[in-house]
Order: sequence, then C-alpha cells, then structure tokens
Amino acid sequence: MRKSLICLLAALTLVSCKGGRHQDSEEIVVIDETPVETVDSSKVFAVSSGDRSFFVLMDGSRLIDQEFQNCRRFAGNLAAVKVAGKWGFIDRTGELVIPCIYDKCGDFSEGMAVICSNGRYGFVDEELTSIIPCSYDGCESFSEGLAAACVDGMWGYIDKQGQTVIDFEYDACEPFTEGVASVMKDGFWGVIDKNGEQVVPLYFEEKQHFSEGLAPVLDEELWGFADKSGYRVIDCAYDACGEFKEGLAAVKMDGKWGFVDTHGALTVPAFYDEVTSFSEGYAAVCQDGIWGYIDKAGTAMSDFVYDNCSPFVRGFALVRSGGKYGVIDKYGEIVLDPVYEYIDW
Repeated sequence: MRKSLICLLAALTLVSCKGGRHQDSEEIVVIDETPVETVDSSKVFAVSSGDRSFFVLMDGSRLIDQEFQNCRRFAGNLAAVKVAGKWGFIDRTGELVIPCIYDKCGDFSEGMAVICSNGRYGFVDEELTSIIPCSYDGCESFSEGLAAACVDGMWGYIDKQGQTVIDFEYDACEPFTEGVASVMKDGFWGVIDKNGEQVVPLYFEEKQHFSEGLAPVLDEELWGFADKSGYRVIDCAYDACGEFKEGLAAVKMDGKWGFVDTHGALTVPAFYDEVTSFSEGYAAVCQDGIWGYIDKAGTAMSDFVYDNCSPFVRGFALVRSGGKYGVIDKYGEIVLDPVYEYIDW
C-alpha cells in the first residue's frame, strides 16, 4: 500500500445543476491511496457529500478509497483532483498520474487539458509526452485541433504543438465547431474558418455559435438563425433562442419557451418557463417551478417532480430534489439517490 496522503478537504457550495462554486474547509484528514481495478469511466460519478469529494459507481459504492478537496468527472482516462489547494490528475485506478501542482486545470479535451500556474496558462497531454508551457494570459480547451489562447490581451489560435495558427488579433475568441469559430474585434462579432478567413464579417453585436449549420443572430432586439454564409434562414422573431441540437432549437415567445425545427416550424409549443437543449432525445423543461423531461413530440417522459434537471449525457441526467442531487436514467429510474451536494460525470 502506498503512503497515505494528507489532504485538505473542501466544502462545496453548489450554484446550479450546471456547475458549482467551491469553498475550502480547514479540516485536515488522512486519506488512503489504495488503487483498484480499472472500470468504465462513463459509469463513474464525481460527487460531494458534506466536506468530502470522491468517486462512486452506479450502485453508490466507492470507486477508490481516496477523498479529495475537490474532484471532477473522468474525461477519457483521467480525472482532475484537488489536493492541498493544487490540482492534478488521477487515472481510473486512483493512481496520481499528473502531480497536484497546478493552481487551476480544465478537463481533457482531444487529449489535452488546460493548466494554470502562477496566473499563466498552458496545456498538458494525457500521455505526459507533450506540455505546452504556461506562457499564455488565458486558454480555452482544444476543439477540432485548435485552442483559443491569449497573449498580451489579444486572442488567437494555437495547435497541439503550441504553434500559432491564427494570429493574436482578436478581443475574444470562441472554440471551433463545424470548422468555424466566432471571433470579436472592436466590439463586433463575426465568424472565421481554420485559415483565419472571415466567413461571416465582423458585423454582429452578439457572438454566433454554429451548431448543426445554424447560429443564433440578433437584429433589432429579436433573435433568429443564420447559416455560415450569413444568410438569415429563420427570421428574427423571438425574444431569445438557444442553439440547434438534434434538429431542434429552443425559442422564447411572450415569456414562454418552445422549440422550432431548422425550417422555423414550431414543433413544441411555447408552454415552458425554462428549458434545456435536446440531448439524447429529451429536453429538460420547467413549468411552475417544477422540472421534468419531454421528447421531441412534446410528450412528458415522466411526472414533473424535480427542483432542477440537466440534459442527458451518456444515458444519465442530473436531477435535484429537496436541495440534493441525484442521477436518473432515460427510463426515469433513479440511479443515484438525491443525497449529494454536487455531482459531475
């Protein structure tokens, strides 16, 4: 058995179903580091209960004995953990693969994770064979082979070797999706391709994030959708809108949310106070403060009984009940009882 690890645990204050804010505790505890067999990381949940953060399986049993100041879901083979105020990564056996030496870190995306040391940002890869030094003012995760990075307050894009691919000339940049990315300069947003060529001119007051070939656009305080050439496919007639996912996008009319298809047809009437995008065939929706799920025909999957819900990911969804968080499957069955202050997977 390896030497016990002394960790400073943290109490987690959950902000919403979609994220959390973490506040350090002063309690010192001794943690055992006994590795276990490798398991399917898609069925491992990072949870917090009281001042403890740890990993559990679908039946609620522990993956490993360790408890951490903070921990996040497995992304690929590794999960970020926080020990004594610093971040590193463990593998699925509980082995500390990347030392806890970083002030901040992101999840692995395309084999690379953002790291931060002394206020400077860089990247490390899963195999520890490549490290892009922490020399940037800021970085975003890799997407489609490129990552947005900031030098002297200006943003551009680098590749996985740390080479500059698109010059640092923008005030803000978004990740690449479907071969294009939103960029902002002098207060106006447009869209560029991976050669840095403008696909949509720097004209819009709001950023355009393409999903399924369309991006929300704002015109005279109303929202619609445009394609990658800038052509207005769906007229600007909505108070607000989301991105297209699985062929549908959320739109807001007269204070209520519904869903339209790529032709602008209202396929799910605007009945709901809040909604998420469709994911794996279902969307989380809220009526009168109570959440549940509907399918693409607008049919309820089950009764509306939750305080909050998240989209389905890999067959599971995060739900909140009585101020605690649990997990359900696509049949509406409870996988993890709602007893945790925080869950990530």
